[in-house]
Amino acid sequence: MLDFFGWYEAMCLALIGGAYIHGTMQSALTQKKTLERGIEMTLDALEKQGIIRIDENGEIAKAD
Repeated sequence: MLDFFGWYEAMCLALIGGAYIHGTMQSALTQKKTLERGIEMTLDALEKQGIIRIDENGEIAKAD
């Protein structure tokens, strides 16, 4: 029944599966880095506008 399924086909399916897993993991990492960068840019913009103040220990406080 599975006479047509050889090493070539198994390797192709393994490569396709590996590429899918690799792509999924990379996109998750890229999305996390992009989100962190966006948050940092937003906090920097709010601090420059005088809306918030970020302390030395990283706490966010209302600007006086």
